[in-house]
Amino acid sequence: TGQMTAGTVDLSLLGDVKAADVQLLSADGKPLAKLQQVQIRYNWNDLLKGRLGPQLIQAVTVEKPQIWVTYQQEQLNWDGFLKTKTESPSEFAGTVTLRDGELYLATDYLSQKLEQLSGSLDFQANSQITLAAAGKIDQSAVKASGQWGTSGLLDLTVSAEKINLAKLELTKADDPIQIIKGTLD
Repeated sequence: TGQMTAGTVDLSLLGDVKAADVQLLSADGKPLAKLQQVQIRYNWNDLLKGRLGPQLIQAVTVEKPQIWVTYQQEQLNWDGFLKTKTESPSEFAGTVTLRDGELYLATDYLSQKLEQLSGSLDFQANSQITLAAAGKIDQSAVKASGQWGTSGLLDLTVSAEKINLAKLELTKADDPIQIIKGTLD
C-alpha cells in the first residue's frame, strides 16, 4: 500500500478537518499527489462521538493539487495505493472538489501537463461516480465530463479548443507519419 503524509492537521469547531502540505506516495515512494490544502467536512455530531471514516465524510475540497497519473505498459501508478476492499464496506458518498491544480499525465504514447485544473468528482450511492473538470494544456482549454460505476462502463466526453497537435507529441521522431502542425477544435 501507499503512504500519506501531512504537514499540519487542524480541526475546526464547524466540523472541518484541514490538512496542509499533504503528499500521497506509491508503495515504492514515488509521488502520486501533492496537495497544498485538503478540507474534509464531517458532521459535527459524528466527530463529537468519535466516529470517523469515509462513509461519514460529507465533502472534500482540495486546493492546488499536483497529481501524477501514469499508465505505461498496462500498469497504472496508482495501483496498490489503497488497500483492497474489506468485507464490510465503508463507502464515501460525497463530492471531491479540485481547485487550481495540475495534472501530469503520461502514457506509452504521450506526456502532458494539464494546468488550472478545477472540477469535481461526485461519488454517489452504488459506486457511481460523476466527473466534471476543466483545465488548460499549453493555453488550450480542455473539458471533461462523464460517469462510471460498478458496471465497469465509462461514459466520458472530452472537448478541447485549439490544441496544437504538434505539441501533444503524439508521434515519435522515428514514426513514418509525423504530425508537424495543426490545431484541433
